[in-house]
Amino acid sequence: MTMTSSPKIRVLHFVTGGFSGGSTQVALGLVRAQLASASIEPLLVLRRKRRADPARVQQLRDDGIPLETVNDITHISTIWALIKVIKRFKPDILVAHGFSEHIWGRWAGLLAKVPVMIHVEHNTRERYTWWRLQQAHFLTRYTARIVGVSEGVREVMVGRGFPAEKCIAIPNGINLAPFAELNAPAFADREAAVMMVSRFAKQKDHHTLVQALAILRERGITLPACNRLKAKWQPYQPAPTMAIFNFFTRPPPLADYLGVL
Repeated sequence: MTMTSSPKIRVLHFVTGGFSGGSTQVALGLVRAQLASASIEPLLVLRRKRRADPARVQQLRDDGIPLETVNDITHISTIWALIKVIKRFKPDILVAHGFSEHIWGRWAGLLAKVPVMIHVEHNTRERYTWWRLQQAHFLTRYTARIVGVSEGVREVMVGRGFPAEKCIAIPNGINLAPFAELNAPAFADREAAVMMVSRFAKQKDHHTLVQALAILRERGITLPACNRLKAKWQPYQPAPTMAIFNFFTRPPPLADYLGVL
């Protein structure tokens, strides 16, 4: 009797190609993990952004990531381009990451008749307009699961009227492997500090963060913050707390800090 192997499950991940937020890194991490699986064939599809560095996309290709890009000229053109990719790849599952890609991605998946669609929500403060929220609710009828990257995100989605039975939480994880070789000092010798790699954006509620860090400073904990600070947000920061930040628009290697913290 001849044993035949089962065909691989094809999974298409659709996400922004701006590389500015966590959704792209989550999608990329899932694709890398699925490449190591004997039962899954992944494809990463990025929605091109005008300010994105093409070298980063090429580096992913050079690293062996199966990757395609679609335009972002208009929402309709994005959907149409993604439909073409779907018809070539024929995915069993479409995973649409982040706002507003989860809307355009699922429209394409619905029109191209993808069997299973998953919506991944990465933030509690996405900028839903009335019309985009209506589209998201409509597409939920054809969506198997809505995944929040934290319990808080899941609760917000339920609060927005998405069906609780479809909303689940799968918390983001951190791959510690890149830091395994660091020559870190003993815990007792480390500086009492907190380091954060982040971007400042209105949806991140940085005002609350600054207030929290002021409390840490009062307790003797400092913050060497490595971030990309947009100048337009500076006026919103409470003046008395400004001194707790070390701002870097061009961050130095994280290892320079991890070796002393």
